[in-house]
Amino acid sequence: MNNLVKKWNSSDEDVKNVVHGVILLVMFAFIAAGSSQIIANVSDGIVSATFFPFLVAGLGIGLSLTLVGTNLYHILKRRHKAEARPKTEPPRTCWGMIGASVLFMGIYFSLMNILGFVVSSVLYLFAQIIVLQDEKNKKTMLITALISILVPAALFIPFRYIFGIRLPLGIFTGIWG
Repeated sequence: MNNLVKKWNSSDEDVKNVVHGVILLVMFAFIAAGSSQIIANVSDGIVSATFFPFLVAGLGIGLSLTLVGTNLYHILKRRHKAEARPKTEPPRTCWGMIGASVLFMGIYFSLMNILGFVVSSVLYLFAQIIVLQDEKNKKTMLITALISILVPAALFIPFRYIFGIRLPLGIFTGIWG
């Protein structure tokens, strides 16, 4: 990783974002390939649950490409600057972050049917943001907690009540089911 940072004349953060974006792009490409056998039913303007894998794969590929493209742009922009950058602390490797991300994703998928989409997503997002966050203080922890709660709720409501797609409820099956 350090050689890439030196070779690309970029910040460690940009290189990490490109690596994470490529990993996510590959993951969403597998989801797209796996869902290519599914026939999405759309009748009378109503989308069935079979459309969900296409939606996830498409959004994921789009966001991954945006992440990679944006950070490659930053890398190329810095590379073409003639000014010398001020010396900062040596970049750290991100293999621990990548390993933790893959582990969290596995735990997230394992707990999805047990805890349900909302609870498992809250836990996953909180853990994932904490791992990727450089600065950890009360303010960032509060913002992380709010994001971790609001994003799954904001995703659950439209999928459940607009698209009619039943996401796993887990322990809340008796309440919302």
